[in-house]
Amino acid sequence: MKDTIKNSIIGVFAIFGLVALISSSNTAPTVITEGYGTPESHVWTTSATFSTSVAILNKKTGEMRLVKESGYKIIKPR
Repeated sequence: MKDTIKNSIIGVFAIFGLVALISSSNTAPTVITEGYGTPESHVWTTSATFSTSVAILNKKTGEMRLVKESGYKIIKPR
């Protein structure tokens, strides 16, 4: 009787271990994508400088903004 219970417990753990190995090896790897594109700070460039403001250009969209201390105004929309 003791031998049967012992073999049953060992068999249950063996099956559990086998299922754990199979299920862990079949999972698809998780792909972590990071933003490798151009950062926002590198898209904008200074196109003209005035005494109280600066005109900046978005190289991707072509949008132009006139930047002052109080904020900015879009000169040429996207």
